[in-house]
Amino acid sequence: MNIPENITDFLYWVKERTELFWSINPKTSSNVFVCADWAYGAKWIGLSEAEIDEIEKKYSIKFIFEHREFLRILHTIDRKERFEYTETFEEDSEIIVEESPFFYNWLRDEKEITEIEKWAYDSIYQDIVGVNRVWLKSWGKRPKSEIK
Repeated sequence: MNIPENITDFLYWVKERTELFWSINPKTSSNVFVCADWAYGAKWIGLSEAEIDEIEKKYSIKFIFEHREFLRILHTIDRKERFEYTETFEEDSEIIVEESPFFYNWLRDEKEITEIEKWAYDSIYQDIVGVNRVWLKSWGKRPKSEIK
């Protein structure tokens, strides 16, 4: 098995192999290692260059080349991961089903993406102004004010 060194070829290599793995029915396969039922038949959904440009504008971010390639080829999959659980251990307890993005969909998961961006910002901010007082020399001179 030769793993491609070129990033674009590597991402297509990942796409081909994961989609092949997801194409095998876990209920009828004799393989020891199979995909979860919810992932059976999943396909990757890539983004166009224009969609990536719009996402950068919308979220005021800039993706490096490798991340743009990832989004173009392996942005997200065409379904969400399913979780089933019960709130209690009672035998007749209702089964609760929840879905969560396997990979965030930049075109549809605005709430989740905004929440994770806020969490990342708040975490870094607290490291800078909180008890840790983190400030790297590579960031330049530390500002006198700590305005959020």
